[in-house]
Amino acid sequence: MRVGSAEGRSESKGSFQDRFDKGLIKPEIVGLPAGTVITDGMKFPKMFLEATTKFGTTDEPLTDEEAKLRAGLDEESWVKLWDLVTHAVRLSNEEYLKAGFNVPDGKLEAGWMADGSFCIVDVFGTQDENRLIDLKTGDLYSKDLLRNWLKKERPEWYASLVKAKKEFRTDKSKWPGYPPIAEDRVALISSRYAEAAKRYTGITVNY
Repeated sequence: MRVGSAEGRSESKGSFQDRFDKGLIKPEIVGLPAGTVITDGMKFPKMFLEATTKFGTTDEPLTDEEAKLRAGLDEESWVKLWDLVTHAVRLSNEEYLKAGFNVPDGKLEAGWMADGSFCIVDVFGTQDENRLIDLKTGDLYSKDLLRNWLKKERPEWYASLVKAKKEFRTDKSKWPGYPPIAEDRVALISSRYAEAAKRYTGITVNY
């Protein structure tokens, strides 16, 4: 099961914000009054957690009831899982805040152990899972550095990717391969990923 979390919005829009714009998610779900217009930089009163599928090439949002049914979880287990997820997200976000980053949203994957306990699987809290933004400069420090560049500099390729995802949802072999990435963009992504890791951990690694 994949779990998405959101605590705020930034100029770096993700699918969560797109759904807000389309009216698929109501402001009440993040603790805002009905009819509230979501604006850049708005802080949500409460965290929004959401489960999605992991059976296809794209993640599909699930209601809590759908997620519990698919995972075979009762209400007590569901509460324990959400407590674990909330704690993990809060802990990671607090450390990023100390390092000078805002984390408006992110995702992680959870597993159900044989003894009935839950754990975080794969990875979480990295720049590929979280949307990181420098608190002082507003600069991006996540995979949006590449995503936004592709949208702007390779619009035809990006349009073909969006089309392929709709037409071949379960067959990635039909999706277009990535185009060459400009060297300066590769250098920027590498430097910012390294900087974020250094600031978050306080550790400098020389290769």
